[in-house]
Parts: sequence; C-alpha cells; structure tokens
Amino acid sequence: MARSWGRAAAARPAPTVSPEGQALADLQALRDESLARVDLDGRWVAQVASKDVGITDPLQTAANGTHQFFAADILAESRAALSAVEDPANLYVLSSTDFGTTSTAPDGGPYWVTLVDGGFTGESAVDAWCAGVYPQLSAEQLANTCVGRPLTPPHA
Repeated sequence: MARSWGRAAAARPAPTVSPEGQALADLQALRDESLARVDLDGRWVAQVASKDVGITDPLQTAANGTHQFFAADILAESRAALSAVEDPANLYVLSSTDFGTTSTAPDGGPYWVTLVDGGFTGESAVDAWCAGVYPQLSAEQLANTCVGRPLTPPHA
C-alpha cells in the first residue's frame, strides 16, 4: 500500500493542449481516417489545399488574417472544403508523402493536402469544377488554390 506520508495525494491537473496542438491532432486524425479509406487507383481528384505549418502564401489569406498559415488555419481550410462536396466521404486530408509525386516543404516536412474526389474523368474535368467552385478567383489564384492531381501511390 502506498504511503501518503500523512498528506492527501495532490490531484494533478489535466494537461492542456494549445489550439495549435489540437489543430495538429485533428489534422492527424483526419489523415488517419482518410488513409483508412483512400484507394490510390489513379483517379483524378481536386487538390484544394496544400500547406505546411508556418508556410506563407501571398495569394491566400489564412483564417488568422495574415498570409502565414499555422495548423489551425490549415484545419480551417480543410474544413471549409467540406462545403464543396455533397458527401464528406469525398474529402480526404493526406500528407504530401502519402500519394503521387511526393513533395516536402523547405523545412523537410510534408504538406497537409486536402483533396476532393468528385468522380472526375480527367484533369480538364477537375479544372472545370475548380472554376465553378471558385468563380471569384483570378486565374493565378485559381491555379494556386485548386488543381487536378491523379491519386496514385507515392513515388519520387
């Protein structure tokens, strides 16, 4: 039997998680769920987000109001993509090393990538879908926001 040395055992406070830490945990959970159901069969998908924590994108504004994206901004961007799909099962959050031509950020870490599977027949179908979903974007912004990618196994 443990001895309390005459004092009541001090209750330990539950560890707190920062909003950034929680956002990273949520992104990882979304990735885990996506990996469990994604089929890397070569079909075309729309890549609607691709960010590394801390990345700066002068063509996009983060949820924090700046051009620098943190985990909470990346999570918000992925969640916003849900509005572009009828079925949440058509949305995937993956790492840039999970599929296709693998890429990493300048710091060596992978990007968080949000993909929409709209049953596209090819890249031109993705382009048309992107233009319809994001009509307010300039051509440069659209090319930076929504692009077709084949969903293939990872390769260099």
